[in-house]
Amino acid sequence: MNGEPLPTDFTSTITGLKYSDNPTITYTVSPTYSGAAGVYSIIPLLSTTFVNAFNYNVSYVNGNLYVNPEGPGTKKLRPSLDCVVEVPNPQPGQFRFIARFTCINDNTNTVYVSIGTDNSLKGGSFDASRQPVVFRPGVTSFEVPFDGTRLIWTLKTFDSNHKTSIGTEASSSSNKCSNTLITTNAARMMQLTTPSVELEAGKTNVYPNPATNKIIVTDPTIMLNEKQLSLYNSNGILYPAKMVRRISANSVELDISGLPAGFYLIRCKIANGYKTFRFVKG
Repeated sequence: MNGEPLPTDFTSTITGLKYSDNPTITYTVSPTYSGAAGVYSIIPLLSTTFVNAFNYNVSYVNGNLYVNPEGPGTKKLRPSLDCVVEVPNPQPGQFRFIARFTCINDNTNTVYVSIGTDNSLKGGSFDASRQPVVFRPGVTSFEVPFDGTRLIWTLKTFDSNHKTSIGTEASSSSNKCSNTLITTNAARMMQLTTPSVELEAGKTNVYPNPATNKIIVTDPTIMLNEKQLSLYNSNGILYPAKMVRRISANSVELDISGLPAGFYLIRCKIANGYKTFRFVKG
């Protein structure tokens, strides 16, 4: 927390050492730590005699020190359920449902919450491998594949000088996702200075959805090409729309094999604005 002394128990892992070599490591923090909340780089440095040895090439990987805000003006994190995807025809071992959670951080600083009592997922059977611990200012989104049993995500963070716990839950009966639904995060991410046209039900199709390697985008009202299409993940990171082939004037096939698993928005430029729709990469 802000105001606390700088930790002195930094540790490192060194790979590639030979014989009994055991160099001394010192650490500096950048920017200089003054007790303020923020994200600091932890910079390791090996002893000079070791670094200058002719038989090693040394490369460093910095760590991060997260100092959370606390005190007047600090705002609690606000988790919520966006919607739930029902996976059609799940494969053996695949969960039938995917819960899409979001969390709003109204602070100007990043907040780190380790998995445990203050950052917990509880329920039946689920995959928590994407559960976040770093919450940057704005919106953080992630997905949890699960079996449909009641799933509860709880965050306990500081609201001024005291901790407040907020929970949100998902189940097989929760609000279902659809291509016409834009998440809170996506809505912020996709704010445009030009008009935006909502997707008309039944007009645009993205399939298969969820998908693994390729998707087909079809819209009978638009002549589609890859220059019109922009592809974003839930955190607003832009990816290239790689067209595999043109199926027709109104239908294209895109290669998504290189994308990380998650949910994505496709923004399609049209004459008077944009159409926005989304798909899940499994």
